[in-house]
Amino acid sequence: MWGKTAESAARWLQKGSKIMVEGEARTRSYDAQDGSKRFVVEFVASTWEFAGAKPQGGDNAQHSQQAAQPPQSSPDDFTEVDDDELPF
Repeated sequence: MWGKTAESAARWLQKGSKIMVEGEARTRSYDAQDGSKRFVVEFVASTWEFAGAKPQGGDNAQHSQQAAQPPQSSPDDFTEVDDDELPF
């Protein structure tokens, strides 16, 4: 996250917060110090919103950083995934 999106996340999120993120995956390559070519995939978030219960001590109404807010998705639209199954 960058800019206002990152500032909002830093203000509202804490370790373990459940969020939904919208953005894009970007691929790039670079030359490492040992001369080898490396390829990376970076995920750049453009908006985020809470996916779980309202966080303690905060109001979660104003955290999406996109001018036109996307429709709110229900957490029921998501499938629970075991972290051990993720490739990253």
